[in-house]
Amino acid sequence: MAVESEIKLAIPVRAARQLAMHPLLVGRQAQTCRLLNAYFDTPEGALAATGLALRFRRKHGKWLMTVKRDDAGGGTLTQRQEWEFPAVPGQFDFALVGCPKVRRLLCKNAAHLTEIFTTHFLRRSWLLDHGTSRIEVALDRGQIAAGESMTPICEIELELIDGDVADLFDLAMALQAELPLRPMIASKAERGFALSRQTEAKPFRAQSSNIRHAMSPEAAFRVLAQACLIQLQRNENAGKWREGPEFTHQARVALRRLRSLLKLFAPILPNEFVAEYGQRWKAFADVLGEARNWDVLIGETLPPILGAFAQDRQLPRCRALALKQADCARAAVEKMFAGGEYGKLLLDFSAALFTLEETPPLALAEFAHKRLRQQARKARRLAHFPGNMKADDWHQLRIELKKLRYWLEFCAPLLPHKPLKTYLHTLNPILQELGLLNDLETARESVDRLFSGRSPELLQGWLAGRQAQLLEDLPLALENWFGQKLPRK
Repeated sequence: MAVESEIKLAIPVRAARQLAMHPLLVGRQAQTCRLLNAYFDTPEGALAATGLALRFRRKHGKWLMTVKRDDAGGGTLTQRQEWEFPAVPGQFDFALVGCPKVRRLLCKNAAHLTEIFTTHFLRRSWLLDHGTSRIEVALDRGQIAAGESMTPICEIELELIDGDVADLFDLAMALQAELPLRPMIASKAERGFALSRQTEAKPFRAQSSNIRHAMSPEAAFRVLAQACLIQLQRNENAGKWREGPEFTHQARVALRRLRSLLKLFAPILPNEFVAEYGQRWKAFADVLGEARNWDVLIGETLPPILGAFAQDRQLPRCRALALKQADCARAAVEKMFAGGEYGKLLLDFSAALFTLEETPPLALAEFAHKRLRQQARKARRLAHFPGNMKADDWHQLRIELKKLRYWLEFCAPLLPHKPLKTYLHTLNPILQELGLLNDLETARESVDRLFSGRSPELLQGWLAGRQAQLLEDLPLALENWFGQKLPRK
């Protein structure tokens, strides 16, 4: 069994021919071959559902069978288990698959395996000695085909043959300095299965934390940060921004979680790391936040007002103006994700993640509970006088409580399940009410902008009345939370 470590980079077709002219590759001998791959699974996708990909590949006239197991963490750097050996297409002999669990699963489904899709591409590759490592640079151009459906392939794969992952990232950034490259996380197999099933991209929500007690704080941070990046990249589908505001929302959540994670682990991270990436990611979060605010105003805040005051002439104009602003904000989101700075930040941050130095041994659970206790105390101090709170106070309390909830979710595997569930059950109603208050306050400010400070009194009156109703329920929700102890094992 080999462990494949690689970085996959998307490159526009117009720029692909420029790769060979990069200073690191110019004048070097390239190997060229055509690769035909047939991917197999059961009709129901039993292998894909467990993170396995099975293919037959024809290379230089010979056939190989390859079994790959997805990297559980995924992200910009993929590290997958791989078994590859000579085979005859359609003959499934899994004796050489070294993992008994994987071998049993393959054998169990062998009788039902069928070809799902194919990939056919031209690969041009170079072997480089970079830093202390040996790395293969491969440019793949061709297509994925599933029945009558096809989708193009144009990407670069950097595979670590021998050496250090840091050199892999360094090479990726050196190539990116000259070419419009961006990290991609969907493998050819994943795209092929999606094409075969004609499945459309859906908003991708945060996944459950998978840290473990035995991890160091740095290792736990790396795993959790990768999960945030995956959520972000899964929601960067530019073609969906105008169709589904939930993509914007989930991308924004990913960055809020990531920036919150930086603060959770700040005591064990280099100060310059926290400061630099906290600020760089904030710039992207602000663009998403602007688009999200208009989406909430149009989709959630305005509809009940329009229904209650259907005869008012100014409210339809308010919605029309808001729609124009939303279009501008969504265009800014598309531009942001298509721009080179986004791809550069993904690589920069991922490289920094994998080169973080370990501090002296520190128990993860002890560190996590100390940080949770500090955050809970900070939030309690802000929530002590709810009757005297102004809009800025609600906003700050919401930020600190949301941070606490994110931290609890990150640390969930380290905490007792039932007490954590109970604690979150009392925390979430407060966050819901504070979130609505924040949406109403943001709506008030947005409408003021639309009407240059002369917004309809009817609308402003409705917003103020709804805020007053929510504030009446807030003290009771806070009292319920005050009565809960922070969960700890």
